[in-house]
Amino acid sequence: MDKGIVNTSHAIFTLILGISAAAALFGVLNLGFMGGKPKLMKRLSIGAATAGLLGAATGILDIMDVLSRSAEFFRETVRPDVGWGRPDVGWGLWLVLISSVTLIATAIIVAVQTGKKSEPRDRPPSPFRDNLFS
Repeated sequence: MDKGIVNTSHAIFTLILGISAAAALFGVLNLGFMGGKPKLMKRLSIGAATAGLLGAATGILDIMDVLSRSAEFFRETVRPDVGWGRPDVGWGLWLVLISSVTLIATAIIVAVQTGKKSEPRDRPPSPFRDNLFS
C-alpha cells in the first residue's frame, strides 16, 4: 500500500514546533494564574506565534511540493494541472496548515492581551482577583 510522499524531517520539525508552542502557551497560562511577569508572557506568546509561522511555511512548501509532482503513466506525463491523475494533498498537510494559522492567531491574541496587562493601570486591582488565590 502506497502511503504517498512522506517527508519525515518536515513532520518531525512541525511536531517539535507544535510541542514547543504548546509548552510556551502553557507557561503563559501558568504565569497568568500566578500574576507573573507580563514581559516574559509576551515573549513566550511571540515565540509561539513564530513557531506557528514556521509551521505554516513548512505546510505551504510541502503542499506546493506535492502539487508540483508529475509522473509517467502509459508513456504520458501526468501533471497537477491535468484534471485526471492530480496528486492529492493528504489531510495531514491541511491539518498542519490550518492548525499553524490557528496557532498564529491565538498567540497574537495572547501577546496583545498580555501586552495590555503590562501597561500601568489607573484603577485599583479587582477584588475578585485578590480573593481568588487567598
